[in-house]
Amino acid sequence: DLLAARITAKHKALAVAGKPHGGMRAFGYKAGQLEIEPKEAAVVKQMFDQFLKNTSLSQLVRWMNGKKIPTARGTNHWSRKTVSAILMNPRYAGYRSHHGVLTKAVWPAIVDEATWKKVRDILSDPNRRTGVYAKNKYLLTGIVFCGNCGHRMTNMTRGKALGSSISYACRNDPSLVMR
Repeated sequence: DLLAARITAKHKALAVAGKPHGGMRAFGYKAGQLEIEPKEAAVVKQMFDQFLKNTSLSQLVRWMNGKKIPTARGTNHWSRKTVSAILMNPRYAGYRSHHGVLTKAVWPAIVDEATWKKVRDILSDPNRRTGVYAKNKYLLTGIVFCGNCGHRMTNMTRGKALGSSISYACRNDPSLVMR
């Protein structure tokens, strides 16, 4: 398809030139992606600095949500995935990535390359444990599905007044209150 080939060629040309490919505004940069937004850039620097001081992604999320720092989309809800994506993104070190190939970008860096690489190496370490995971306490967890809608069933413990019995319930059941 000629259109697909043209689009692919255009994206490659933009990458080689170190130019942005469009899309949503990156946190820390103004619309157009070429100029730094000073208040957000200060937050990005703090994120990198704090992470290198052994602050976890969860702690960064709690800090940003607690301060009600708006995301690039304008919401006040940060997640570990969003924070991790920022910390892993070569854009913040002044690089453009295209299919894993880095090119020096035309926009200014917010953090230096060495800082970004340190953070990237920590986050991409396959031996990195991000939390303590309990083994499945309930035998059927992850293998039982609802006969009505097909969603996974979850364990549910009834209170002492009801005899503390363990049962399973559909995650889509509106009467099930997940806490």
